[in-house]
Amino acid sequence: MAGLSCAVRPRRLWRWYLISEQPAEILMLLPDEPGRYSTGGAVRAWHFLALLCRLGRLTGFILSQGVSAETVLATGERCRLVRVSPDAAKVRMPSWQRYFQVLVTPWKNRGRQLLLAGHNICVERSGAAGFQFWHWCYGLYLLLVFILLRRLAAIDPVDCHVRGALIDGQLRQIRGHYGQRHPDLIWVEHSYLYSVAEQLQRHFPGARIAVNAHNVETQLKAGGARRHGTWLGRCWLQQEAALAAAIERRMVRNAWLILSCSQADAARFAGMVSAGAAARASILVAANGVDTAYFACAAGCTTEIADRVVFTGTAGYGPNDDAVKWLLEEIWPIIRQSCPRAALTLAGRGAGIRWLPMTQGMPDVQVISDPVDMRPVLQRAALAIVPLRSGSGTRLKIVESMSMGVPVVSTEIGAEGLQLVAGSEVLLEDTAEGLAAATVRLMQDESLRRELSEAGRARAKRDYDWQQITATVGRSLTQLDPRFSVSEASSG
Repeated sequence: MAGLSCAVRPRRLWRWYLISEQPAEILMLLPDEPGRYSTGGAVRAWHFLALLCRLGRLTGFILSQGVSAETVLATGERCRLVRVSPDAAKVRMPSWQRYFQVLVTPWKNRGRQLLLAGHNICVERSGAAGFQFWHWCYGLYLLLVFILLRRLAAIDPVDCHVRGALIDGQLRQIRGHYGQRHPDLIWVEHSYLYSVAEQLQRHFPGARIAVNAHNVETQLKAGGARRHGTWLGRCWLQQEAALAAAIERRMVRNAWLILSCSQADAARFAGMVSAGAAARASILVAANGVDTAYFACAAGCTTEIADRVVFTGTAGYGPNDDAVKWLLEEIWPIIRQSCPRAALTLAGRGAGIRWLPMTQGMPDVQVISDPVDMRPVLQRAALAIVPLRSGSGTRLKIVESMSMGVPVVSTEIGAEGLQLVAGSEVLLEDTAEGLAAATVRLMQDESLRRELSEAGRARAKRDYDWQQITATVGRSLTQLDPRFSVSEASSG
Protein backbone atom coordinates (compact mmCIF):
# COMPACT_ATOMS: atom_id res chain seq x y z
CA MET A 1 0.00 0.00 0.00
CA ALA A 2 1.40 3.34 -1.02
CA GLY A 3 2.37 5.65 1.77
CA LEU A 4 3.46 3.03 4.29
CA SER A 5 7.09 4.13 4.32
CA CYS A 6 8.20 7.15 6.31
CA ALA A 7 11.53 8.74 5.31
CA VAL A 8 13.20 10.86 8.01
CA ARG A 9 15.75 13.51 7.04
CA PRO A 10 19.09 13.15 8.89
CA ARG A 11 19.03 16.72 10.19
CA ARG A 12 15.74 16.02 11.94
CA LEU A 13 16.70 12.75 13.57
CA TRP A 14 17.39 14.45 16.90
CA ARG A 15 13.71 15.38 17.09
CA TRP A 16 12.69 11.73 17.01
CA TYR A 17 15.09 10.90 19.86
CA LEU A 18 13.55 13.65 21.97
CA ILE A 19 10.02 12.61 21.06
CA SER A 20 10.71 8.96 21.88
CA GLU A 21 11.34 9.85 25.50
CA GLN A 22 7.66 10.69 25.94
CA PRO A 23 4.77 8.59 24.59
CA ALA A 24 2.69 10.19 21.87
CA GLU A 25 -0.54 11.86 22.99
CA ILE A 26 -3.57 10.28 21.32
CA LEU A 27 -7.10 11.68 21.52
CA MET A 28 -9.78 9.15 20.59
CA LEU A 29 -13.40 10.03 19.80
CA LEU A 30 -16.02 7.32 20.22
CA PRO A 31 -19.76 7.69 19.58
CA ASP A 32 -20.55 4.92 22.08
CA GLU A 33 -18.81 2.84 24.70
CA PRO A 34 -16.50 0.16 23.26
CA GLY A 35 -16.94 -3.48 24.23
CA ARG A 36 -14.80 -6.53 23.62
CA TYR A 37 -17.76 -8.84 23.02
CA SER A 38 -20.47 -6.32 22.19
CA THR A 39 -21.95 -5.18 18.87
CA GLY A 40 -19.88 -4.89 15.70
CA GLY A 41 -18.86 -1.24 15.95
CA ALA A 42 -18.12 -1.48 19.66
CA VAL A 43 -15.98 -4.59 19.16
CA ARG A 44 -13.89 -2.98 16.42
CA ALA A 45 -13.46 0.17 18.50
CA TRP A 46 -12.38 -1.88 21.53
CA HIS A 47 -9.59 -3.71 19.69
CA PHE A 48 -8.19 -0.56 18.11
CA LEU A 49 -8.43 1.24 21.43
CA ALA A 50 -6.27 -1.53 22.89
CA LEU A 51 -3.79 -1.03 20.03
CA LEU A 52 -3.65 2.73 20.52
CA CYS A 53 -2.92 2.23 24.22
CA ARG A 54 0.29 0.48 23.14
CA LEU A 55 1.17 3.23 20.66
CA GLY A 56 1.03 6.13 23.09
CA ARG A 57 -0.79 7.77 25.96
CA LEU A 58 -4.45 7.64 25.01
CA THR A 59 -7.50 9.48 26.27
CA GLY A 60 -10.78 8.31 24.76
CA PHE A 61 -13.83 10.56 24.89
CA ILE A 62 -17.24 8.86 24.66
CA LEU A 63 -19.71 11.33 23.19
CA SER A 64 -22.91 9.51 24.11
CA GLN A 65 -24.73 9.78 27.41
CA GLY A 66 -24.55 6.95 29.87
CA VAL A 67 -24.72 5.94 33.49
CA SER A 68 -21.05 6.27 34.34
CA ALA A 69 -19.38 9.66 34.06
CA GLU A 70 -15.85 8.28 33.71
CA THR A 71 -14.30 4.89 33.11
CA VAL A 72 -10.63 4.07 33.60
CA LEU A 73 -9.50 0.92 31.81
CA ALA A 74 -7.38 -1.76 33.43
CA THR A 75 -4.54 -0.89 31.02
CA GLY A 76 -3.34 1.76 33.48
CA GLU A 77 -2.45 5.41 33.26
CA ARG A 78 -1.53 5.21 29.57
CA CYS A 79 -5.15 4.62 28.65
CA ARG A 80 -8.34 6.10 30.05
CA LEU A 81 -11.89 6.59 28.83
CA VAL A 82 -13.86 9.66 29.79
CA ARG A 83 -17.55 10.18 29.10
CA VAL A 84 -18.17 13.83 28.27
CA SER A 85 -21.78 14.85 28.81
CA PRO A 86 -23.47 17.16 26.29
CA ASP A 87 -25.23 18.93 29.17
CA ALA A 88 -22.13 19.55 31.27
CA ALA A 89 -21.69 23.13 30.02
CA LYS A 90 -24.34 25.62 28.99
CA VAL A 91 -23.46 27.37 25.77
CA ARG A 92 -24.25 30.97 24.97
CA MET A 93 -25.55 31.21 21.44
CA PRO A 94 -27.06 33.96 19.28
CA SER A 95 -30.82 33.83 18.88
CA TRP A 96 -30.69 32.41 15.34
CA GLN A 97 -28.43 29.58 16.50
CA ARG A 98 -30.77 28.85 19.40
CA TYR A 99 -33.60 28.67 16.86
CA PHE A 100 -31.76 26.05 14.84
CA GLN A 101 -30.89 24.18 18.02
CA VAL A 102 -34.59 23.96 18.83
CA LEU A 103 -35.21 22.57 15.35
CA VAL A 104 -32.67 19.80 15.78
CA THR A 105 -33.79 18.94 19.32
CA PRO A 106 -35.80 15.89 18.13
CA TRP A 107 -32.61 14.52 16.56
CA LYS A 108 -30.65 15.10 19.74
CA ASN A 109 -33.27 13.50 21.97
CA ARG A 110 -33.63 10.43 19.77
CA GLY A 111 -29.90 9.88 19.82
CA ARG A 112 -26.86 10.37 17.66
CA GLN A 113 -27.29 7.13 15.76
CA LEU A 114 -30.76 8.17 14.62
CA LEU A 115 -29.31 11.17 12.83
CA LEU A 116 -25.95 9.94 11.68
CA ALA A 117 -26.20 6.24 10.92
CA GLY A 118 -29.33 6.26 8.76
CA HIS A 119 -31.28 3.64 10.73
CA ASN A 120 -34.79 4.07 9.39
CA ILE A 121 -34.61 7.73 10.31
CA CYS A 122 -37.70 9.05 8.62
CA VAL A 123 -40.49 6.57 9.22
CA GLU A 124 -40.39 3.94 11.95
CA ARG A 125 -42.13 0.63 11.64
CA SER A 126 -44.21 -0.59 14.55
CA GLY A 127 -43.92 -4.25 13.60
CA ALA A 128 -47.09 -5.70 12.17
CA ALA A 129 -49.06 -2.64 13.26
CA GLY A 130 -47.79 -0.79 10.19
CA PHE A 131 -47.43 2.97 9.94
CA GLN A 132 -49.00 5.52 12.18
CA PHE A 133 -49.93 9.02 11.13
CA TRP A 134 -47.59 10.75 13.57
CA HIS A 135 -44.66 8.77 12.16
CA TRP A 136 -45.32 10.35 8.78
CA CYS A 137 -45.65 13.81 10.32
CA TYR A 138 -42.45 13.38 12.28
CA GLY A 139 -40.55 12.14 9.22
CA LEU A 140 -41.85 15.00 7.07
CA TYR A 141 -40.83 17.47 9.79
CA LEU A 142 -37.29 16.10 9.87
CA LEU A 143 -37.03 16.17 6.09
CA LEU A 144 -38.20 19.79 5.86
CA VAL A 145 -35.85 20.86 8.64
CA PHE A 146 -32.99 19.09 6.88
CA ILE A 147 -33.72 20.90 3.62
CA LEU A 148 -34.09 24.22 5.45
CA LEU A 149 -30.74 23.87 7.18
CA ARG A 150 -28.76 22.42 4.30
CA ARG A 151 -30.29 24.05 1.24
CA LEU A 152 -31.57 27.41 2.44
CA ALA A 153 -29.31 28.27 5.35
CA ALA A 154 -26.20 26.54 3.89
CA ILE A 155 -25.64 24.88 7.28
CA ASP A 156 -24.52 21.30 7.60
CA PRO A 157 -27.19 19.69 9.86
CA VAL A 158 -24.64 17.28 11.28
CA ASP A 159 -22.25 20.13 12.04
CA CYS A 160 -25.16 22.15 13.47
CA HIS A 161 -26.19 19.21 15.62
CA VAL A 162 -22.67 18.45 16.78
CA ARG A 163 -21.40 22.00 17.15
CA GLY A 164 -24.52 23.64 18.49
CA ALA A 165 -26.26 20.98 20.54
CA LEU A 166 -23.49 18.56 21.37
CA ILE A 167 -19.88 19.45 20.86
CA ASP A 168 -19.79 23.00 22.28
CA GLY A 169 -20.02 21.81 25.88
CA GLN A 170 -17.96 18.71 25.23
CA LEU A 171 -15.27 20.65 23.41
CA ARG A 172 -14.68 22.76 26.50
CA GLN A 173 -14.36 19.62 28.59
CA ILE A 174 -11.89 18.07 26.15
CA ARG A 175 -9.77 21.22 26.01
CA GLY A 176 -9.91 21.47 29.80
CA HIS A 177 -8.73 17.89 30.10
CA TYR A 178 -5.62 18.56 28.02
CA GLY A 179 -4.84 21.98 29.46
CA GLN A 180 -1.60 23.21 27.90
CA ARG A 181 -0.87 19.85 26.29
CA HIS A 182 -1.78 19.10 22.67
CA PRO A 183 -2.55 15.66 21.27
CA ASP A 184 -0.35 14.39 18.45
CA LEU A 185 -3.14 12.32 16.91
CA ILE A 186 -6.94 12.63 16.83
CA TRP A 187 -8.32 9.15 16.20
CA VAL A 188 -11.99 9.03 15.18
CA GLU A 189 -14.28 6.00 15.22
CA HIS A 190 -16.66 6.20 12.21
CA SER A 191 -16.32 8.63 9.33
CA TYR A 192 -19.47 10.53 10.35
CA LEU A 193 -17.51 11.99 13.28
CA TYR A 194 -14.88 13.51 10.99
CA SER A 195 -16.54 16.94 11.19
CA VAL A 196 -16.06 16.77 14.98
CA ALA A 197 -12.38 15.97 14.49
CA GLU A 198 -12.07 19.03 12.24
CA GLN A 199 -13.43 21.19 15.05
CA LEU A 200 -10.89 19.75 17.48
CA GLN A 201 -8.05 20.15 15.02
CA ARG A 202 -8.69 23.90 14.95
CA HIS A 203 -8.11 23.98 18.71
CA PHE A 204 -5.16 21.58 18.54
CA PRO A 205 -3.17 22.75 15.50
CA GLY A 206 -0.60 20.26 14.32
CA ALA A 207 -2.60 17.23 15.44
CA ARG A 208 -3.15 14.67 12.71
CA ILE A 209 -6.53 13.05 12.09
CA ALA A 210 -6.94 9.29 11.62
CA VAL A 211 -10.35 7.82 10.86
CA ASN A 212 -11.35 4.24 11.59
CA ALA A 213 -14.04 4.00 8.91
CA HIS A 214 -16.32 1.15 9.95
CA ASN A 215 -18.39 1.79 6.82
CA VAL A 216 -18.45 3.98 3.77
CA GLU A 217 -21.39 6.03 5.04
CA THR A 218 -22.19 7.28 1.53
CA GLN A 219 -22.55 3.70 0.30
CA LEU A 220 -24.48 2.63 3.39
CA LYS A 221 -27.10 5.38 3.16
CA ALA A 222 -27.41 5.22 -0.60
CA GLY A 223 -28.14 1.50 -0.30
CA GLY A 224 -30.71 2.18 2.41
CA ALA A 225 -32.36 4.79 0.19
CA ARG A 226 -32.73 2.30 -2.67
CA ARG A 227 -34.45 -0.27 -0.46
CA HIS A 228 -36.51 1.92 1.85
CA GLY A 229 -40.20 1.14 1.70
CA THR A 230 -41.51 4.71 1.55
CA TRP A 231 -40.93 7.70 -0.71
CA LEU A 232 -40.36 9.92 2.30
CA GLY A 233 -37.73 7.61 3.70
CA ARG A 234 -35.96 7.39 0.35
CA CYS A 235 -35.86 11.19 0.06
CA TRP A 236 -34.44 11.54 3.53
CA LEU A 237 -31.75 8.90 3.07
CA GLN A 238 -30.77 10.36 -0.31
CA GLN A 239 -30.18 13.68 1.44
CA GLU A 240 -28.20 11.90 4.14
CA ALA A 241 -26.13 10.12 1.47
CA ALA A 242 -25.33 13.45 -0.18
CA LEU A 243 -24.26 14.91 3.15
CA ALA A 244 -22.15 11.84 3.99
CA ALA A 245 -20.47 12.12 0.58
CA ALA A 246 -19.46 15.72 1.29
CA ILE A 247 -18.01 14.77 4.69
CA GLU A 248 -16.14 11.76 3.34
CA ARG A 249 -14.70 13.72 0.41
CA ARG A 250 -13.27 16.23 2.90
CA MET A 251 -11.95 13.33 4.93
CA VAL A 252 -10.12 11.77 1.96
CA ARG A 253 -8.64 15.12 0.97
CA ASN A 254 -7.53 16.30 4.40
CA ALA A 255 -7.15 13.41 6.88
CA TRP A 256 -3.78 11.84 7.60
CA LEU A 257 -4.97 8.22 7.67
CA ILE A 258 -8.14 6.28 6.82
CA LEU A 259 -8.55 2.72 8.04
CA SER A 260 -11.09 0.89 5.86
CA CYS A 261 -12.66 -2.52 6.45
CA SER A 262 -12.08 -3.94 2.96
CA GLN A 263 -10.35 -3.37 -0.36
CA ALA A 264 -13.75 -2.50 -1.83
CA ASP A 265 -14.24 0.26 0.77
CA ALA A 266 -10.69 1.51 0.20
CA ALA A 267 -11.41 1.77 -3.53
CA ARG A 268 -14.63 3.69 -2.82
CA PHE A 269 -12.76 6.17 -0.65
CA ALA A 270 -10.00 6.57 -3.24
CA GLY A 271 -12.63 7.18 -5.93
CA MET A 272 -14.04 10.15 -4.02
CA VAL A 273 -11.12 12.32 -5.08
CA SER A 274 -11.91 14.17 -8.29
CA ALA A 275 -9.62 13.86 -11.29
CA GLY A 276 -6.52 15.98 -10.91
CA ALA A 277 -6.97 16.41 -7.15
CA ALA A 278 -4.54 14.88 -4.69
CA ALA A 279 -5.68 12.74 -1.77
CA ARG A 280 -3.74 13.50 1.39
CA ALA A 281 -4.97 10.50 3.37
CA SER A 282 -3.14 7.20 3.40
CA ILE A 283 -5.73 4.44 3.12
CA LEU A 284 -5.01 1.17 4.91
CA VAL A 285 -7.19 -1.93 4.94
CA ALA A 286 -7.97 -3.71 8.20
CA ALA A 287 -10.87 -6.14 7.97
CA ASN A 288 -13.10 -6.85 10.93
CA GLY A 289 -11.80 -9.75 12.93
CA VAL A 290 -12.71 -12.17 15.68
CA ASP A 291 -11.23 -13.32 18.96
CA THR A 292 -10.66 -16.89 17.81
CA ALA A 293 -9.73 -18.05 21.31
CA TYR A 294 -13.06 -16.79 22.68
CA PHE A 295 -15.28 -17.76 19.75
CA ALA A 296 -14.31 -21.41 19.74
CA CYS A 297 -16.43 -24.51 20.12
CA ALA A 298 -15.44 -26.43 23.24
CA ALA A 299 -13.72 -29.76 22.67
CA GLY A 300 -16.24 -32.44 21.86
CA CYS A 301 -19.21 -30.06 21.56
CA THR A 302 -21.93 -31.01 19.09
CA THR A 303 -24.68 -29.14 17.35
CA GLU A 304 -27.71 -29.27 19.58
CA ILE A 305 -30.39 -28.69 16.93
CA ALA A 306 -29.45 -29.96 13.46
CA ASP A 307 -32.24 -28.08 11.67
CA ARG A 308 -31.77 -24.70 13.33
CA VAL A 309 -30.67 -21.68 11.30
CA VAL A 310 -29.36 -18.52 12.99
CA PHE A 311 -29.11 -14.86 12.03
CA THR A 312 -27.21 -12.52 14.35
CA GLY A 313 -26.80 -8.77 14.30
CA THR A 314 -27.83 -5.46 15.80
CA ALA A 315 -31.52 -4.67 15.34
CA GLY A 316 -32.15 -1.12 14.21
CA TYR A 317 -29.20 -1.20 11.83
CA GLY A 318 -30.76 -0.64 8.40
CA PRO A 319 -29.09 -3.50 6.44
CA ASN A 320 -29.84 -5.98 9.26
CA ASP A 321 -33.50 -4.94 9.46
CA ASP A 322 -33.84 -5.26 5.69
CA ALA A 323 -32.17 -8.69 5.80
CA VAL A 324 -34.56 -9.96 8.50
CA LYS A 325 -37.57 -8.66 6.58
CA TRP A 326 -36.42 -10.38 3.38
CA LEU A 327 -35.58 -13.57 5.29
CA LEU A 328 -38.99 -13.82 6.99
CA GLU A 329 -41.12 -12.78 4.02
CA GLU A 330 -39.44 -14.53 1.09
CA ILE A 331 -36.61 -16.89 2.05
CA TRP A 332 -37.91 -18.69 5.12
CA PRO A 333 -41.23 -19.83 3.60
CA ILE A 334 -39.29 -21.60 0.81
CA ILE A 335 -37.01 -23.28 3.35
CA ARG A 336 -40.00 -24.49 5.39
CA GLN A 337 -41.56 -26.05 2.33
CA SER A 338 -38.53 -28.30 1.87
CA CYS A 339 -37.71 -28.72 5.59
CA PRO A 340 -40.87 -28.57 7.71
CA ARG A 341 -38.81 -29.18 10.87
CA ALA A 342 -36.52 -26.21 10.23
CA ALA A 343 -36.31 -23.59 12.97
CA LEU A 344 -34.90 -20.06 12.88
CA THR A 345 -33.22 -17.98 15.60
CA LEU A 346 -32.87 -14.21 15.33
CA ALA A 347 -30.45 -12.91 17.96
CA GLY A 348 -29.01 -9.49 18.63
CA ARG A 349 -29.21 -6.24 20.54
CA GLY A 350 -32.69 -4.74 20.38
CA ALA A 351 -34.12 -7.78 18.58
CA GLY A 352 -37.13 -7.91 20.89
CA ILE A 353 -38.22 -4.44 19.87
CA ARG A 354 -37.46 -4.54 16.15
CA TRP A 355 -37.73 -8.14 15.05
CA LEU A 356 -40.14 -9.83 17.46
CA PRO A 357 -43.23 -8.05 16.02
CA MET A 358 -42.26 -9.32 12.54
CA THR A 359 -42.50 -12.94 13.72
CA GLN A 360 -46.12 -12.89 14.90
CA GLY A 361 -47.80 -16.14 13.85
CA MET A 362 -44.43 -17.85 13.19
CA PRO A 363 -43.89 -20.38 16.03
CA ASP A 364 -40.85 -21.80 14.24
CA VAL A 365 -38.96 -18.51 14.69
CA GLN A 366 -37.25 -17.71 17.99
CA VAL A 367 -36.10 -14.18 18.87
CA ILE A 368 -33.32 -13.71 21.44
CA SER A 369 -32.91 -10.08 22.42
CA ASP A 370 -29.70 -8.70 23.92
CA PRO A 371 -27.90 -12.01 24.51
CA VAL A 372 -25.12 -11.71 27.07
CA ASP A 373 -23.05 -14.34 25.24
CA MET A 374 -23.53 -15.12 21.56
CA ARG A 375 -21.54 -18.35 21.64
CA PRO A 376 -24.34 -20.62 22.95
CA VAL A 377 -26.66 -19.20 20.28
CA LEU A 378 -24.17 -20.07 17.53
CA GLN A 379 -23.31 -23.45 19.05
CA ARG A 380 -26.94 -24.58 18.87
CA ALA A 381 -27.22 -23.75 15.14
CA ALA A 382 -26.55 -25.98 12.18
CA LEU A 383 -25.69 -22.98 10.02
CA ALA A 384 -25.75 -19.17 9.90
CA ILE A 385 -27.53 -17.23 7.18
CA VAL A 386 -26.54 -13.69 6.15
CA PRO A 387 -29.11 -12.39 3.60
CA LEU A 388 -27.79 -8.80 3.45
CA ARG A 389 -28.74 -6.75 0.40
CA SER A 390 -26.95 -3.53 1.33
CA GLY A 391 -24.22 -2.33 3.61
CA SER A 392 -20.52 -1.60 3.77
CA GLY A 393 -17.47 -2.80 5.64
CA THR A 394 -17.07 -6.46 6.56
CA ARG A 395 -19.42 -8.57 8.68
CA LEU A 396 -18.37 -9.65 12.15
CA LYS A 397 -21.32 -12.05 12.16
CA ILE A 398 -19.62 -14.08 9.42
CA VAL A 399 -16.15 -14.32 10.97
CA GLU A 400 -17.62 -15.05 14.41
CA SER A 401 -19.70 -17.90 12.95
CA MET A 402 -16.69 -19.26 11.07
CA SER A 403 -14.56 -19.12 14.22
CA MET A 404 -17.23 -21.13 16.05
CA GLY A 405 -17.22 -23.70 13.26
CA VAL A 406 -20.71 -22.75 12.06
CA PRO A 407 -21.03 -22.92 8.24
CA VAL A 408 -22.32 -19.78 6.55
CA VAL A 409 -24.75 -19.07 3.70
CA SER A 410 -24.55 -15.48 2.52
CA THR A 411 -25.17 -13.05 -0.28
CA GLU A 412 -22.25 -11.63 -2.25
CA ILE A 413 -22.55 -8.25 -0.53
CA GLY A 414 -22.88 -9.94 2.85
CA ALA A 415 -19.47 -11.56 2.40
CA GLU A 416 -17.96 -8.56 0.61
CA GLY A 417 -14.41 -7.74 1.62
CA LEU A 418 -13.66 -11.09 3.29
CA GLN A 419 -12.37 -12.76 0.10
CA LEU A 420 -13.80 -16.14 1.07
CA VAL A 421 -13.70 -19.05 -1.35
CA ALA A 422 -17.24 -19.79 -2.51
CA GLY A 423 -18.19 -23.44 -2.22
CA SER A 424 -15.43 -24.47 0.18
CA GLU A 425 -15.47 -21.74 2.86
CA VAL A 426 -18.92 -20.21 2.35
CA LEU A 427 -22.00 -20.71 0.16
CA LEU A 428 -22.94 -17.58 -1.80
CA GLU A 429 -26.30 -16.83 -3.40
CA ASP A 430 -28.05 -13.56 -4.25
CA THR A 431 -31.69 -14.57 -4.72
CA ALA A 432 -34.30 -15.74 -2.24
CA GLU A 433 -34.57 -19.04 -4.06
CA GLY A 434 -30.81 -19.52 -4.18
CA LEU A 435 -30.34 -18.74 -0.48
CA ALA A 436 -33.17 -21.10 0.44
CA ALA A 437 -31.75 -23.89 -1.73
CA ALA A 438 -28.25 -23.48 -0.27
CA THR A 439 -29.66 -23.52 3.28
CA VAL A 440 -31.68 -26.70 2.62
CA ARG A 441 -28.65 -28.32 1.00
CA LEU A 442 -26.53 -27.63 4.08
CA MET A 443 -29.23 -28.92 6.42
CA GLN A 444 -29.43 -32.19 4.53
CA ASP A 445 -25.72 -32.72 3.84
CA GLU A 446 -23.80 -33.36 7.05
CA SER A 447 -20.48 -33.91 5.27
CA LEU A 448 -20.75 -30.53 3.51
CA ARG A 449 -21.51 -28.86 6.85
CA ARG A 450 -18.42 -30.46 8.35
CA GLU A 451 -16.27 -29.43 5.37
CA LEU A 452 -17.40 -25.79 5.53
CA SER A 453 -17.06 -25.78 9.31
CA GLU A 454 -13.45 -26.94 9.27
CA ALA A 455 -12.43 -24.68 6.38
CA GLY A 456 -14.14 -21.65 7.91
CA ARG A 457 -12.55 -22.17 11.32
CA ALA A 458 -9.10 -22.55 9.76
CA ARG A 459 -9.55 -19.40 7.64
CA ALA A 460 -10.72 -17.35 10.62
CA LYS A 461 -7.69 -18.37 12.67
CA ARG A 462 -5.30 -17.75 9.79
CA ASP A 463 -6.50 -14.39 8.47
CA TYR A 464 -9.08 -12.82 10.78
CA ASP A 465 -7.80 -13.03 14.33
CA TRP A 466 -7.90 -9.58 15.96
CA GLN A 467 -4.37 -9.90 17.33
CA GLN A 468 -2.94 -10.38 13.85
CA ILE A 469 -5.02 -7.56 12.36
CA THR A 470 -4.15 -4.96 15.01
CA ALA A 471 -0.48 -5.98 15.02
CA THR A 472 -0.32 -5.36 11.25
CA VAL A 473 -1.98 -1.96 11.64
CA GLY A 474 0.41 -1.09 14.46
CA ARG A 475 3.44 -1.80 12.27
CA SER A 476 1.94 0.30 9.46
CA LEU A 477 1.33 3.23 11.81
CA THR A 478 4.93 3.05 13.02
CA GLN A 479 6.12 3.17 9.40
CA LEU A 480 3.95 6.20 8.73
CA ASP A 481 5.17 8.03 11.85
CA PRO A 482 7.89 6.66 14.18
CA ARG A 483 6.34 8.48 17.13
CA PHE A 484 3.64 5.80 17.17
CA SER A 485 5.70 2.76 18.08
CA VAL A 486 4.15 -0.24 19.74
CA SER A 487 5.10 -0.70 23.38
CA GLU A 488 4.69 -4.31 24.41
CA ALA A 489 5.07 -3.38 28.07
CA SER A 490 1.90 -1.33 27.95
CA SER A 491 -0.26 -3.88 26.24
CA GLY A 492 -3.29 -5.12 28.08
